[in-house]
Amino acid sequence: GKAENDSLQRVYGVSFPTAKLLKAHQKMLEEAKERDHRRIGKQQDLFFFNAEVSPGSCFWTSYGARIYNKLQELMRAEYRKRGFDEVITPNIYSSELFKRSGHYQNYR
Repeated sequence: GKAENDSLQRVYGVSFPTAKLLKAHQKMLEEAKERDHRRIGKQQDLFFFNAEVSPGSCFWTSYGARIYNKLQELMRAEYRKRGFDEVITPNIYSSELFKRSGHYQNYR
C-alpha cells in the first residue's frame, strides 16, 4: 500500500441471532479445548515441541512413540489390504518448492 493512505484495522467478529445459539457455540468451543491434541499430548507425556531446536517439529516421548508406531502398523496393513504401495518422501524441502507453491512468504 501507500504510506499516505489511511491506516486500516481488520476486525474479526462472530455474532449469533439468539443467546441460545451463542451458548451452544461457547459450549462447543469449551469441548474442543478438552479434545485439543496439544493439551492431551502434553498432559499424557506423548510428545512435545521445542522451537529452539526444530520449530514446528514434534518430539515423541517413548509413550507417544509406541502409539505412533502402532498407528503406522495399522496404516501399513490397510495399504496392503487395499493394494497400495507405501512411499517415503523427504522431510526437508528446498525453498524453491515453497516459492513455486506460493507459500514461501509464510515461512520467512
